[in-house]
Amino acid sequence: MEDEKTYQLFQRGETNGIFQYESAGMQKALKELKPDSFTDLIAMNALYRPGPLAYIPNYIARKHGREKITYDLEGNG
Repeated sequence: MEDEKTYQLFQRGETNGIFQYESAGMQKALKELKPDSFTDLIAMNALYRPGPLAYIPNYIARKHGREKITYDLEGNG
């Protein structure tokens, strides 16, 4: 969970042989995202599906502060 060298592999897209992270498209997205937490890897695994695939650029832009994070619902519930 805290292994910096492992995150560096993901950041470089060197994920051949890692189930669900080895496609060329996923590798490209990982290089853009530069994951530095397990949460980032979970999010990419969830987003790299036919429906939410279009949201990957937004997730990356928001992680890097290029796009404002907004929520559809206000308040605590």
